[in-house]
Amino acid sequence: MMSKNYFARLCFAAKKEPRKGWTVSSSQEEESTFEFLKESRVLSKGQCKPNHLDIPHRESDVATEEPWSSSKKKPSREEREAQKQRKKEEKKTREDEKRQKRKEKKQRKDKEKIDKFFENRQKKVNNFTYFAQPLESICEAGCFVPAFVDKCVEFVENSGMQVEGIYRVNGNQADIDPCVELAELGVGVHAVTGAFKSFLKLLPEPIIPGCYQTSLREAMVHVDANDRLARMKKILHNIPPHNLAVFKRVMFHLNRVTEFSDVNKMESRNLSLVLYPTIIRPDFVRLEMSSQMYFILFIQTCIEKCDYLFSNDES
Repeated sequence: MMSKNYFARLCFAAKKEPRKGWTVSSSQEEESTFEFLKESRVLSKGQCKPNHLDIPHRESDVATEEPWSSSKKKPSREEREAQKQRKKEEKKTREDEKRQKRKEKKQRKDKEKIDKFFENRQKKVNNFTYFAQPLESICEAGCFVPAFVDKCVEFVENSGMQVEGIYRVNGNQADIDPCVELAELGVGVHAVTGAFKSFLKLLPEPIIPGCYQTSLREAMVHVDANDRLARMKKILHNIPPHNLAVFKRVMFHLNRVTEFSDVNKMESRNLSLVLYPTIIRPDFVRLEMSSQMYFILFIQTCIEKCDYLFSNDES
């Protein structure tokens, strides 16, 4: 509704005198008064003129207006807990996926490093006629142990049994020639042991072939010592004769090395830790820690019980 003051101002504006030089007739005055009264009646009924300065609302604005917050249903406590638990599970799943991807990436890199290492080593020995050859091809007729193995063992037993860290410390084996007497080369014990480990590592297959490693691991699981030794002996006597002869030669040699353990600091446990990767050559990318411990125990047992394991006596 229009206020009385506004209505009075409209009437006053209709009756006020015109400017100087203008003449207004009584009929024009009545018509002007009538128009103002008519406009005031329209405004009093609420039919106000639109304000041209106002910006009209778009239909899209009206359609996208959010309803009043009180109309939304507030989630219950159980629903909030369920949503919170669901977010935790999703976060844990994402973290597990990231962790698995990092693990797979690390395994691929480790495998690539190992493959690259052996590839580079193989390139160095491609032109060499002794290393990286099968045992059958480098053994003399009627002999199952290569001459280079005998030379290394004899050199160490004559000159290096009391050298501290034997088979653990690596020397420069680049000048080792398997066809020359090692004593004539003037090299150290660590260089000879390093060349001997390289010879075993570069064989086409490990001294203990891969097809026997699973059965050996299963045999080492048995708690009873006598049962475990009997199973080990049975498996060892089934491996190829050249592999068995070399392995027997090495184990008896390492047994003699342990007799000087108070000086060279290399007990059967230390020797097995150093040499089991060279003798067995397991796949470290897929190998579990428990399997590594079984292989270490196998080499240690062979060093300590070589008299029984390599004898022909079945008792």
